Amino acid sequence: MGKKNNFHQIKDQHQFTSVPFANFGDLRNFIQQIEQGEGNILYADSTNFLAKLCSDQSKLIKTIPISTNGFADLVQGIHLALGGLFQRVPALQSYFISHKAFILNLHSPKNPNQKIQSGAFVDFPVRPLLPKLLEKSGFLVNYFTESISTIPTRSLDEIENYYIRIYVNLIFALLERDLPVIIAPFSVALVQFFHMMQVYSRDIVSDIQTGTFTSDSIRKMITPETIEKLSNLMQTTYSPEYRALRAEELELQFASGFYSIATRLWPKLQGVGLIVGGAYLDQLPTLESFIGKIPILGSSLIYPEGCFGFNLVGRNYDEYVLHPRYAYYEFIPEDLLSEAHPESCLPHVPEVGKRYELVITNKSGLYRYRLGDVFEIVGFLNAGSFDASSAGQWPIIKFSYRLNCLLDVVGEKVNSSMLLHTIKNLEFSWKAKIVDFTILLHSHLSPPSYEFFIELEGSAAGIDSSQLDQMMRLHHASYDKCRANNSLSCSRVSFVAPGTFEKFLDKIVAEGADPAQAAVPFLLNSHIKFFSRSKIA
Repeated sequence: MGKKNNFHQIKDQHQFTSVPFANFGDLRNFIQQIEQGEGNILYADSTNFLAKLCSDQSKLIKTIPISTNGFADLVQGIHLALGGLFQRVPALQSYFISHKAFILNLHSPKNPNQKIQSGAFVDFPVRPLLPKLLEKSGFLVNYFTESISTIPTRSLDEIENYYIRIYVNLIFALLERDLPVIIAPFSVALVQFFHMMQVYSRDIVSDIQTGTFTSDSIRKMITPETIEKLSNLMQTTYSPEYRALRAEELELQFASGFYSIATRLWPKLQGVGLIVGGAYLDQLPTLESFIGKIPILGSSLIYPEGCFGFNLVGRNYDEYVLHPRYAYYEFIPEDLLSEAHPESCLPHVPEVGKRYELVITNKSGLYRYRLGDVFEIVGFLNAGSFDASSAGQWPIIKFSYRLNCLLDVVGEKVNSSMLLHTIKNLEFSWKAKIVDFTILLHSHLSPPSYEFFIELEGSAAGIDSSQLDQMMRLHHASYDKCRANNSLSCSRVSFVAPGTFEKFLDKIVAEGADPAQAAVPFLLNSHIKFFSRSKIA
């Protein structure tokens, strides 16, 4: 990559802008060489980890290499993010000393035959390094040791099935009534956690009461040795009297419904820490239905490409200040995004209130790499206030939308965040719960149109589907303009059978998608026949 772009001749920032912008497709061949064990491809450093990502079609087709130096930066970044978590909720640090946290542990076992460790980003091997970092920083608590987590890592490493790992996490989380915080890698995984609570509520009550795993469907997925270890842990840590009382309490709360269930199951819960922003934002409405008014602590803006932003400003969970040490940042103005070779600006130039795509250059071989996420500049913060070795004003950014989650075939420019607002209003008008939806662009039609595949909770009888297009026009001026001048045809609704989206997720996981990241795509580019065959009258 360096030879291709004559890096040895670059002396300043101006010359660096002669390097063309890159996306994953531009780096695919280089990354494949790294996967095969070749060195000196994108960087001279060794490779620490290969992060497998779900693409926008929810398949594991995207690998991001993380160099040893890049890994060190990411660990330091996560450490700083933990500091931000304590800063936002000061009571958490002292509370951690006497209570256990729950960390949704989805880490899968290592493959000893791999030259370079790889896996889903949730497998990123950061846990073993955090104790020293926290100790050096003066924190009294280690997030990721067995002394504070509700379940030992080594016991989970013996369970291969992802969903069974969630279930075991669930049992030990529910055994602890006084949890102060829940930490999860992704909102998708935490939503799955609560959905499993709904589906297996009877088994959960039985298992906690007996102190072992009673369901045949669970037992057949765990070895007898692991069942014995976990059962012994339950029975020695929690007395029969406590487990009986806790099981009775859980049964009562489950019977009362699952809306805002977290506040009733864990009365002392003060926050939910997870990665928010980007592709994970569309899961938040579902998550909030389970956690109620418990604050979401989006402490960091983490990508496999790096840990770039931190919520140190004590405002909204989706606002982050960029950290100057972890990447070289550029910003492409929103009005230039459609250009083949847009101009960019440096972090001190963006204007508050305007939106830009974030471009990064890091130590893991990503040069002028377009993240594909658009952020609004909401303010600036002096870097010295959070890093003594840095100076200058650094932008505070707020996620706006993903470029590949944008309806923009003729200039209508409706992003996913805007559309979620419309969907909420549609639910109110229809008096029906929308389980999920995805969109198909019919670009071959003249004028083009969108088809919304929507699954309802209950019957679609009597629902006026034309209200979708009406609300799109009401809420989105650019969409209304395109409809008025006939450059865009009416959006239509196709209701799909109950369970369609659950079957879709099962399907893509069976095809190789990582369960912790598998999500319904905003725009369909594949699996079109699957949804078309699921339509109901």
